[in-house]
Amino acid sequence: MIEKLVLKTDTLTNKILSGTRYISNRRPEVNYQKLIYGNHLIIYLETEERVEVIRVFDARQNPIKLKL
Repeated sequence: MIEKLVLKTDTLTNKILSGTRYISNRRPEVNYQKLIYGNHLIIYLETEERVEVIRVFDARQNPIKLKL
């Protein structure tokens, strides 16, 4: 399972022209993006130099636990 998640995040190395924005309750000014893989939500930040994975969240849990 973890290997499949890592492979999915490898797609983030390609520039995403129209990602889905994830709006944080704590920091709505931050331009987080999200990628969905199965039951997992991958929250990441994209900059000019890199893509930083912020959180991998099992979406079957209560979304209040995400606390981002």
